Amino acid sequence: MSTADNDDDQRTLTSDPFSQRRTVIVCARHVRSAATLRRIFAERHDISIVETRNLPAAERELIDAPDAALVVTVYEAWLDRLFDRLPKLFGSATSAQYPRVRCFAIVPDRLAVYRLPLREAGVTDLIPAPQELTVLAPSILRHFEQTPPNRLPLEDRIMAALPWR
Repeated sequence: MSTADNDDDQRTLTSDPFSQRRTVIVCARHVRSAATLRRIFAERHDISIVETRNLPAAERELIDAPDAALVVTVYEAWLDRLFDRLPKLFGSATSAQYPRVRCFAIVPDRLAVYRLPLREAGVTDLIPAPQELTVLAPSILRHFEQTPPNRLPLEDRIMAALPWR
């Protein structure tokens, strides 16, 4: 078995959409935010950090983690897509595609004018820089406490996740 095969097997095992692990999806062009969150949650073995480099990749990760915490670094080039997708993904509890996901954003001071519209679009909490992620950690943990993992048997969880149900 090649190393690539091992990596594929490992990815399959860790991306089980029905696992009880809690997931923080970090969407940023750089590794700083994910590295900071790994340090913050180092003692929490039930929390995994998943890194993505763009919004479509983050959306794909949400399929496997329908109760995740999403941390997005806001870039000017991403604003149109954010304002288009956020209300559909997290906006209203009745119409959101992922009502159990909470979105947190890192919004630099140069984009501060977008903070209120981002909140209105579905962002739960905002910080100005990755260095302040320790401020978001309690909110992320509170989200996980308020959305307990799905305790249904595996077969029931699969049936509930089918798109035609």
